[in-house]
Amino acid sequence: MLRLTKSMVACVVMLLVLTACPARHIREAQDHFSRAATAENRALVEGYSTDGANLSADPAVDYRLSLSLVEAELAKNEGKLRDDKLYGTALMLRAMCLWRLADLEAVNAKTPTAKEVIAARDKKPRGDSKNDATNEDAMWATLRRLEAEDSAKTVSLGQRDKAMLKALPGLRDHDRGLATADYVTAAKFFESAHDVLEATLKDTERVPPGHPVAVYLRLAMLSTCRAWHAAAFRANDKDARKEIKKKAIAILEQLKKRDEHDVAVWKAATLFRTRLGIGATGNNGFVWDKP
Repeated sequence: MLRLTKSMVACVVMLLVLTACPARHIREAQDHFSRAATAENRALVEGYSTDGANLSADPAVDYRLSLSLVEAELAKNEGKLRDDKLYGTALMLRAMCLWRLADLEAVNAKTPTAKEVIAARDKKPRGDSKNDATNEDAMWATLRRLEAEDSAKTVSLGQRDKAMLKALPGLRDHDRGLATADYVTAAKFFESAHDVLEATLKDTERVPPGHPVAVYLRLAMLSTCRAWHAAAFRANDKDARKEIKKKAIAILEQLKKRDEHDVAVWKAATLFRTRLGIGATGNNGFVWDKP
């Protein structure tokens, strides 16, 4: 069954689904992606598995359909996508599909070590999921390819795409932390996830002050703190739990400062505060009254 900490990231993705565009199959690919993210969240609420046994409820089906559509568009109409300034959008959508597939399909696979994940990130960019060995490989290759295009100013990226380009490695590390049984390794993944998302938020060129994407990234950071805290609790690492709570309170303070009167954000923040055991009093207390 999906856990809250995992599904929260899927919720972030659903909220970050790329804006509508007129190009060919890209809109249809976006629709499949949105349905898949919705299915991941529904699985949490209704308590069923996403292991593929029920195809009508399997988000991987829609992620694969989205991926096939966007790859067909990239293969046949790259020039037109570039002319329409949608090539970056297509690459980002491909990377996000590969991210979710890599996570969903990792259930029956051996979890790589942190060293193996770093090696996958550093592979020469290729970005073709038909030729790369795994969806994980293809995701990293696509991100490297998009980073190179972005640096060279040969691709146009919207604000949310710019943020996701930098944040996605952190979201993937969150998945790795959840999938890793060894506490020391899991903690490294969670710490990396937190730090990557924090660095993304500090990059004002990618995340301008006040932009809505900042809310989603901070909720993802809280999701990571919750998962990290749970792992530390199981390992009886009291010092780590204290430090994680401090990080979570700092994120909550940022959310409150930016969205104090937003009921939906308050509800999400309150849920994480409760699950992290953060009270309203003491040195590690936090108060945010209902708007």
